[in-house]
Amino acid sequence: MVAPSAPTTPQLPPPNGLMYFASKSQLQATLDGTKIIGVNQLANNTRMVFVFDVASSTVFASRNIAATSPILAVSPDVSEFLSGPMLFETSTLLVLAQQNATNSPFVFPSGANFTTQTNQGGAVFLPDGSELLAACNIVPVQSPAAKSNASQLSIDTPDSLLIQFGVQLPENLSGKIVITSDGITTYALSQSGFLVAPTTGLKTSPIAVPDTNVALLANDQCGVTAAQNSTVIPVRNQGASKLTGRDRKSALTADSL
Repeated sequence: MVAPSAPTTPQLPPPNGLMYFASKSQLQATLDGTKIIGVNQLANNTRMVFVFDVASSTVFASRNIAATSPILAVSPDVSEFLSGPMLFETSTLLVLAQQNATNSPFVFPSGANFTTQTNQGGAVFLPDGSELLAACNIVPVQSPAAKSNASQLSIDTPDSLLIQFGVQLPENLSGKIVITSDGITTYALSQSGFLVAPTTGLKTSPIAVPDTNVALLANDQCGVTAAQNSTVIPVRNQGASKLTGRDRKSALTADSL
């Protein structure tokens, strides 16, 4: 049994002006009240995650990992929890998955890094445990370009952190998200102070998701690669509402790039 070490002294101003990150330790009780999940940012540039058993008043598991963010999200069934970009199994503290841009159906900016502390705006599981909502303070890729403080909320599978789709947010979040017991509304600390976001419309709205975000095209004067001059990428609707448009396929040509 290893007792968690003391956290580092809070520093002001906190990273990037985010007051939530001034605190180097976070605690979150499980819904059934049997356990408390904690994280400490240590002085040696690491962090410790631990599980405290309420009935026995004992820390029965702890683990040191690389320092990122002290944000926490605990699954409703207590089987797993998210700390920073990593998903842990509660009973063993094994790393089950890690947030990664390669697990996304849409493009992230070049060099996007989920382990950067200020890039993690918070996370929360849906009350039924079916999905994990994770806020990334990373500007979405779009044309025309999004404003510099825009961010995104990714909807992930709770066991593998596979990103199913993303929702653009009007501003950066500051480390903490909570959700109502009915799963209808989320509340988050944000750049302006407080953000209220309904979750009921996430799946009821039309959601256009391309089959792939990579296409190989080629063009030459002699026409040798004519068959690779264009390609078609199907765009599927993952939402409940009807997706309207001239065509549900996106055509790309080498001449247009």
